[in-house]
Parts: sequence; C-alpha cells; structure tokens
Amino acid sequence: MPTLIQGYLSPDNREQVPPASPAPVSCFAQDPSQAIPARVKVIDPLVTLGPSSPAHVLRVWDTGLSLKVHCAIFRGSLIQVRTRDKILFGRVEFCLPSGSEFEISVGTVQTL
Repeated sequence: MPTLIQGYLSPDNREQVPPASPAPVSCFAQDPSQAIPARVKVIDPLVTLGPSSPAHVLRVWDTGLSLKVHCAIFRGSLIQVRTRDKILFGRVEFCLPSGSEFEISVGTVQTL
C-alpha cells in the first residue's frame, strides 16, 4: 500500500459557502384560505377555445408566482393569469399534484 507524503497533499481549496439567503417574503400569506382568486388561460400551446379556468394565487415573488389550479398545465406553456387588478403573462416552470388540484410555478414574462 503506498504511503502519502505530506508535501504532496494538496490543500483544501474549497471555498466556504455562505448559508443560503432566506426566500423572498411573499406578499400573500402561505395559508390557502387567504389565496387570491384568479383566472388562468393557456395561450401556447392552445389547448381549448373555451373560457379561462379558476385558480388561486398562493405566493408571489419578484420573478413569478405560485398558483393552485384544477387541471395540470404542461411545463413551458405560456399562460395568462388575471386577478382583480393585474394581468400577467408567464411560462409554467413546474406543475405538481397537490391533493385533487395542482400547484404550478410561473415565471413572469410580462405584467400589465
């Protein structure tokens, strides 16, 4: 078995990584009972010509938001989200089942 000579060992050059900063604080409460009612329409790919679907805005951050919807929406889909006072266009980043509904994360493309 070869022996290690101290002069040949390389020092530990790994940098100390600072602890992760806390997630941005949402302007909406995490409690689903305080979620903001919204409407969602899939724009691309065009899935239906019917009306928009009901949804609830769970969380909002600088670059997107989290929604609870009744049906799955494909990752990468362009959607329109309408609340009482805003219209947002964004791309679905992920869609996960949450009980009988789905929670989707949307990256903001444009806000009106």
